[in-house]
Amino acid sequence: MLPSLVNTWWPFYKCPIFSEQHQRHEGEPPLCRTEGHINTIWVTAYAGAICLAANICAAQDDQTAFPDAAQLTELLDVFDVPGLAMSTLADCTPQNVMTVGKADLSTGADVTRQTAFEAASLTKPVFAYLVMTLVQEGLIILDQPLATRFDYARIADKAAYAQLTPRMILTHRTGLSIWVDEGTDFHLRSANIPFTYVPGHQFTYSGEAFQLLQAYIEDQTGQTFQEIFEERLGHVMPHSTLQLPLPESVTPSRGYTSAHDPESGRDMVNLF
Repeated sequence: MLPSLVNTWWPFYKCPIFSEQHQRHEGEPPLCRTEGHINTIWVTAYAGAICLAANICAAQDDQTAFPDAAQLTELLDVFDVPGLAMSTLADCTPQNVMTVGKADLSTGADVTRQTAFEAASLTKPVFAYLVMTLVQEGLIILDQPLATRFDYARIADKAAYAQLTPRMILTHRTGLSIWVDEGTDFHLRSANIPFTYVPGHQFTYSGEAFQLLQAYIEDQTGQTFQEIFEERLGHVMPHSTLQLPLPESVTPSRGYTSAHDPESGRDMVNLF
């Protein structure tokens, strides 16, 4: 849903990754959105990417020109980032669009405007928004324990599970482990998810908890996460997706731990 860097490593919830062309509906608030078809609109939180972006921003001021391709390419090497797509925004319209580097080190494919990047944990705000629309619609109750309406076989500690609520998940206070068996497709996982802390007592960042909430809302609504997204945000982001396979017109990037090691890459195999 949600310029992004190739160095996105975490297989977390997949945000819609394509920019939008959208005519605002009558009465709809003026949301900031792109008006073209630049297919990379989220910034990942990968450390090298952050360093690169910070370096670019630190060198910029209102009187400084946007960095050119040669400057960006030099920064890719300095911060070990394979490829980058970036743009500035002026009145919610992309300006100074730039793509450099490689989307796939094995094939040598360049980053282009049609390159998709995994948005990883940046999906969380969009997911939270969708959950809150379900709350407003009366389909989800923020403080109702999930266990009263839904059993999750992957959590063996039922006493602790009985304490979990949607609010607790959205505020990162479940006490659940961050990931278990993350290399497996979400809907095929069966490994038990342990609690590392008592629910509700401290901040615990957990991708598994968010996927638990995904499973819960899918069960309660009878819809997939993709269907929920399309119904509530599809008119704003009609070219976006939360699932594989990607549209044929879009080329996926690969995530790498190092731009100098093609063997360190992985495909977008587990978006949720």
